[in-house]
Amino acid sequence: MALSRKDFLIHITLNELYNTHSLILQHIEALVSSRCSQDLARFTYSLSQSPNGEQHLRILTDELGPAPAQLPRKENRTLELQLHPSGQGPREGGTKE
Repeated sequence: MALSRKDFLIHITLNELYNTHSLILQHIEALVSSRCSQDLARFTYSLSQSPNGEQHLRILTDELGPAPAQLPRKENRTLELQLHPSGQGPREGGTKE
């Protein structure tokens, strides 16, 4: 995964997303009950405007279900995700197809 400060873009492969999904599911209890739960609550609040970050993370993981299996190297693709400040949408021409 790469983050470009200039463009506020994240370049991440499908397998990196799938692995992150799997790790969140594997360690969800530690994420919601440890010291990082306060930071997680602030982060998920900024994403969802929900004051209960713990609950929001569980809702998201329940909706997503199990992590997909890793793809073969030839099928793995890189995604470009553009970041936007909270409450702001993409700028004109902000997406690449």
